[in-house]
Amino acid sequence: MSTVWGGLDSAEVLNVSKRGLFILIFIYAVDWLLNNCDDYLRRSIYFGVIVVALGALAILFYQIVWLSPVIGYRTFRLDRLGLGDFANYRYPLAAGLFHGAISTWAFSAALDRRNGPAKAGFWFVVFAVLVVMVFFTYARGAWLGIALAACISIVMTNSKRGWWVFGVAAFSVVVLSIIWRDHLWSEIVTRKLSGRGPIWDYYFQVMPGHWLMGFGLGTPFEFHWADGKTVSPHAHSLFLQQIYDSGLVSVGLLLMGLVGVAYKAWQLRHNDWVKLALPALAFAMTVMLTDVERIFTRPNDYWTIFWLPVAIVLAVARGAGKRERSSS
Repeated sequence: MSTVWGGLDSAEVLNVSKRGLFILIFIYAVDWLLNNCDDYLRRSIYFGVIVVALGALAILFYQIVWLSPVIGYRTFRLDRLGLGDFANYRYPLAAGLFHGAISTWAFSAALDRRNGPAKAGFWFVVFAVLVVMVFFTYARGAWLGIALAACISIVMTNSKRGWWVFGVAAFSVVVLSIIWRDHLWSEIVTRKLSGRGPIWDYYFQVMPGHWLMGFGLGTPFEFHWADGKTVSPHAHSLFLQQIYDSGLVSVGLLLMGLVGVAYKAWQLRHNDWVKLALPALAFAMTVMLTDVERIFTRPNDYWTIFWLPVAIVLAVARGAGKRERSSS
């Protein structure tokens, strides 16, 4: 509806409307698959995770081992394979968000009690490859998102292997924090953790008079950095961008939807599908604070980050968690 006051012509309005139709079809397709042939859906997701991990492994091998660049903190950031246009994510942030979202599925698979030591070890290797890839994108929001998603997965499964991983990861974080203490101090003091301060200052300067309904979906957002070259085309926060596009009314509806999905997921937290999807949803909600641009898009990486876990939680039938818990 906000396209009405966003200045879009009729063709552009139709284009935007079709995105909603695509998302609806996607959600329905996931619902049908989960409730009619969930093994096929599970295998498809796991196969996709493996394919992405192989791509990440190729990027790491070619960019770091083969090319052997000088690596320092944020001086060398991965975003593509570098051979032709294969595995090209264009921006380090996009690569970090996408691989971070995929890594949450691998980690949940590794903690799945139905998987024996061999399968669990395989998924831990897949997870490790994806995490190393995310590490070299230096997408800090993705780092935090993975940490939160992993903690939720460990708590939900309450497995020994999960708590062992938690201990090793916590020790590794402490060691890295000591090694990179100067960089971390700079991130806190100079960059204010996110580095988004100037963008958000500009945002709050232009928003007065538009808080309730926004500027209208399709209105460009352009923040010009001091170097005179760099332009940020969005507010670097899904929630702020949502208000810019469609106002507080829109973000209120979005938050209501997220709370509803999270509440349902918590009610069905003993369901195997929810154990897979809820950590991924937690990752999405974390990176949406500072990184994700929009979720109302054509099919792209944001569908993997946001719409896939949402669709799975919506597809799980009410009472499935109780039935599974009573039978276990």
